[in-house]
Parts: sequence; structure tokens; C-alpha cells
Amino acid sequence: MTYLDAILLGLVQGLTEFLPVSSSGHLVITRHLLDVPTGGIVFEVVVHLGTALAVCVFMRRKILEVLAGLLRLVRAIARRSGVARVIDSDPGARLGLLVAVSAVPTGLIGLFLNDLAARLFESTLVVGIGLLVTGVLLQVSQRFTGGGKDVRDVSWFDALVAGVAQGCAIVPGLSRSGTTVSASLLLGLTRETAAELSFLMSIPVILGAAAVELLDYAADPVVSVTWAHLLLGAAVAAVSGYVAISVFMNQIKKGRLAVFSWYCFAVGAIVILMWGL
Repeated sequence: MTYLDAILLGLVQGLTEFLPVSSSGHLVITRHLLDVPTGGIVFEVVVHLGTALAVCVFMRRKILEVLAGLLRLVRAIARRSGVARVIDSDPGARLGLLVAVSAVPTGLIGLFLNDLAARLFESTLVVGIGLLVTGVLLQVSQRFTGGGKDVRDVSWFDALVAGVAQGCAIVPGLSRSGTTVSASLLLGLTRETAAELSFLMSIPVILGAAAVELLDYAADPVVSVTWAHLLLGAAVAAVSGYVAISVFMNQIKKGRLAVFSWYCFAVGAIVILMWGL
């Protein structure tokens, strides 16, 4: 791996992890079409941690609100009084529980379909089709939204549906942020609430993916990159990830989510055409 490879892979991971264009799909494209080495499991772990750092820094106020709310919930549970009141009226506690509920279907899908996903990663055709589906979802969710649900109105069922949508993004080409935000908007959430829920939902998913990769590394501890490559890739992923979140939040607040669909349509069509040649 060269330093340019590290920069390119960090940039791809950071930008596409949060923009609704599928990070997994772009990594497959990078690997197959541009012939860029992946850098191995350790590199994948550190760039994932770089994107996790980006979302934690961007959402730091909301994360602190969630932690404070969950602390109040724990105190209520310890007192055995006021638990329902905290869940119903404390936005931080409720948001934290919604993220936890959404993580259940996501985790189950990842657990039982991991082998299938690994096989799908070998096909650029799957990536192309997945990108086209992501584009359709973005178009549909923008055309058929207008709900006003904020955190207090989001139900546990809504969180489960968002978690299932996030789990479906195990298919390369299906965007995690695209599927979760689209599902949330179609369920009637406000744009800002949908985006915040999606970004917070990404934290356990990103950290979980890094943990799984570390377990794989423990089984075969071979390091093919230097510390310089790792730090460079992580730094690029963190900075580009922060920029991507900022861009995405700006566009979704303006109601311009579908602008990303045209990119998905174009790249998806190109990938399918190249697969067929």
C-alpha cells in the first residue's frame, strides 16, 4: 500500500459512509475497478474508527444529551419511580433507547446474513443494482414526506423499521444513511430528526464492524501496512467524514435529499454497463 492508496481509501470511506451513496459499494468499486489494495483488516478497522470519530465530534452535543438522559433513566430505575415519565418526556433518554431498539434488527441481520453479504461483495453487478435502488429510495422519500414527528413522537416500531432498513444496507450498493433516512422520512419523521437518528444509529454499527474486524485480525494477525499508513487513512477518513456529515445535514434541511439520487443512478448505471462488457 502506498500513501496515495491510504489517502484514497480513507477519503472513500469518510465521504461515502455518511453521504447516501453507499460506502460498501464504493469500496467494492475501488477494489475491482481501480485496483487499489484494501490495506487489510487493520487498515479497515482504523478508517472505521476515523469515521466514528467524525460522527461523534459532529453529534457531540446530541450524544451528551443522550448520555445525560440515559443517566437520568438509570437513576429513575434505581429509585423504581418515574421511569415511564423519563422515557416519555426526556428527549435524550428516549433517543438513546430508540437507537438501542434500532440496533436489534440491524445486529440480527448482520449476524445471520454475514456470509451472504461476503459473497455479494464479490459482485460489481450487485453494487450497481444496489446503487439504483438507493437512488429510487431517495427520490421516493423526498416526494412522499411531510411528517412532523420529533423525538417524542417516534415510536418503538419506527425505530425497529429504521433498524431493519439499516440492516438491509449490508448489501453493497445500498446506502446505510440513505435507507435509514428514507425509511424514517416515510414513517413521518421530520428531516432533522431522521438525520440525527440515522447518524446516532451509525455509531454502534461502525464500532460493531470494527470489533468484528478486530476478531478476524486476532485469528490471523498479519499487518501489511505501517503506522504511517494507518494514521493517514484514519485522519483522512475522519476529516472527510465530518465534511460529509455537514454536507448531508445541510442538504436534508433544505429538502434536497434527492440530489444524491442522480449520482447513485449515474454510478450504478456505469458499473452495470462495465460489468456487462
